[in-house]
Amino acid sequence: MRAGAAIARRRGYDGRVNAVDERLLTLGLAGLGLAHELNTPLTTLGLRLELLTEQVRAGHLDAEALANQLDAARAQAQRMGTLIQRFRRFARGEPGLPEVVGVETLLEDTLQLVRPALAEAAATSLTWTGLPGVEVKVDRLLTVQALSCLVFNASDLLGEGRATTVHISAELDGSGDAVRIQVADDGPGFADPEAAVRLGWSSKGGRGMGVGLTFAAELAARMGGRLVLENRAQGGAQVTLVVPRLDPAGSADG
Repeated sequence: MRAGAAIARRRGYDGRVNAVDERLLTLGLAGLGLAHELNTPLTTLGLRLELLTEQVRAGHLDAEALANQLDAARAQAQRMGTLIQRFRRFARGEPGLPEVVGVETLLEDTLQLVRPALAEAAATSLTWTGLPGVEVKVDRLLTVQALSCLVFNASDLLGEGRATTVHISAELDGSGDAVRIQVADDGPGFADPEAAVRLGWSSKGGRGMGVGLTFAAELAARMGGRLVLENRAQGGAQVTLVVPRLDPAGSADG
């Protein structure tokens, strides 16, 4: 599915999108998405370098520890360069660079990406439940970016002034053919789950770009999956990324 047509349908158009409009919509989403998604690794890199500077000035790092910290910072910078290349493919309507990856690896990559930024929000705790031994075939980098976006959106939706929790988990659907990666919170929930996925909606109000959930939904569609937004019966919101499971023979089901 081309990005422009998908966005048009989500925004209520009749699906008759000409080639120029579709291309502009795709480029617009890719450009906004890149700006949105670079914010996460930039924040992580900035926090890492700030901590590193404090440790060096305090004399708490020997040469080996310093080298390890610099390696980690360089890896983050390389990640941003790779992310730019992925979004160039996204803008051309290409499906990304899928690879076979374990679901638990996706969750661990996501946690590694979001934890430094969430550590700044002292009232927000992050928990997770894995799904050992199950694999999917996805663009690992973009999928982790999409999942990190879901975690940050959940954090942004949480009420202030009280301890709150974001929980990320994975499970098989009833048929066993698809993996459901869920990000749930105990905040106020969505005022309108259907509207939240539309381009322009933001959990940050005027501070946000309103592209994160749209990007996640489009990425899910390109992987043969979908994004499901709902409010939890016990309170809070839940966003589920559903993608086909890779069967033991090495081909994606469904």
